[in-house]
Amino acid sequence: MRLSSLILAAVLGVNVLLNRNFGVGWTAAWRWSSGDCADMKYDSTFQTLDAILQPAILRTKRLAPEIRAGVGFTKVHFQFE
Repeated sequence: MRLSSLILAAVLGVNVLLNRNFGVGWTAAWRWSSGDCADMKYDSTFQTLDAILQPAILRTKRLAPEIRAGVGFTKVHFQFE
């Protein structure tokens, strides 16, 4: 792998359980540097908003599985050089 093809990205997320079984989550990811595409620079951001369900019947002392469903958004900015 060449160093020039290395992509550094940051991810930030928050999950909040409103009660023992239900909650909401939000995640955002973005690149630290601009990418190149057809002599244009671009910046992209991805976001998701999820509903979280933790079924009580599957929860044990050491395991708490989650079922997540949600929507995703993306934002792309192009800059001409």
